[in-house]
Amino acid sequence: MAAVLAADVAGYSRLMGANEEGTLPYKYKADGSLDLYFQNESPGADREANWLPAPKDSFNFTMRIYAPKSDALTGKWNPPLVKKILRATGLIAQ
Repeated sequence: MAAVLAADVAGYSRLMGANEEGTLPYKYKADGSLDLYFQNESPGADREANWLPAPKDSFNFTMRIYAPKSDALTGKWNPPLVKKILRATGLIAQ
């Protein structure tokens, strides 16, 4: 399981992670991939399950992995890069 945190220098922070049932509430694409949206404004109602509200200005992005498998511990697996997508006015991890 993983959690994602966005925080600015003033201490504003939001967390995206498992819901109360312990499952991840994200909406996956038909091909099994996952887009996450890190931005201040909603990416649209159809994408809000994958949205982490973030400050308008610069912020730090942190990913926590709970009970990681050995590939994550040895560096064989790394999280995907975060890249800016102009159409979304925010950052997206693919």
